[in-house]
Amino acid sequence: MSTSVMEPQPKQELERETLVRPSTIPANMKPETDVWTDAYRSDVFKLALKKRAGFFIPALGFATLLFLGLWVIQASFPAIARYRLYGFINVNFVYTMAIFPLIWTVGILFVRYVRREVYPLEDELHRRFGKRSAHE
Repeated sequence: MSTSVMEPQPKQELERETLVRPSTIPANMKPETDVWTDAYRSDVFKLALKKRAGFFIPALGFATLLFLGLWVIQASFPAIARYRLYGFINVNFVYTMAIFPLIWTVGILFVRYVRREVYPLEDELHRRFGKRSAHE
């Protein structure tokens, strides 16, 4: 008897040997999910997030204003944007090329800030919740 692919097929029962049995957790150890939940709820984790946001949010605002400033200059002041400084180099070209080193500088400052302010908090989290620090 041939059956069409569109017809519902009977479900096959899984054999007992193919089922994966959960590993046994010793009574003195907490499950890993509880450790992650405790770490997530800890004050140190919340402080680390606030420290990152304390730098990231102003840096994001700075980058946004920088890019919007380019649009404003091009749209509202095209004569200034086209003003030639030297040869083919105009104000628009200098402004656009200045964005790259500024963004790289902000990135470098962010890395330095995170190493100084956030990594010690993450090290404390690793020590508190039984993981060896990746930054030591």
